[in-house]
Amino acid sequence: MSLSACTLTAVAGGTGGPGGNGEAGQAGSTVGGNGSGGGCPGGAGGGGAGGNGGQGGPGGISAGIVYTGTAPTVNGAAVMSEAALAGVNVSATMAPGGALGMGGAAADVTAAAGSNGSSGAPGQSQAVLGL
Repeated sequence: MSLSACTLTAVAGGTGGPGGNGEAGQAGSTVGGNGSGGGCPGGAGGGGAGGNGGQGGPGGISAGIVYTGTAPTVNGAAVMSEAALAGVNVSATMAPGGALGMGGAAADVTAAAGSNGSSGAPGQSQAVLGL
């Protein structure tokens, strides 16, 4: 590709998608184990822990030139990855990552709730981006 006397403009990337919420824990069994040879029966199963929340999706990319493989040649020089480059305008605002998913509720007070997921990573905003 060859571009001459032009300006590339990239707007802010999109916000990452939210992480999914964890599933609630399942109730434990109400039936105890059986005793053998005069032994006492075992106890009932405990309540299940809640599932962990999902991580939010990463923010979108705002870049003038995105490439894979060999770095592009700009004004006679190979350009690997640059935050700024003459003739390439990018958004100063990085797209935010998606919201975290909430941990699932515990089945009862004897079990643990699931952990919340983490927020998504912010997007990239630069003139040349190698993937």
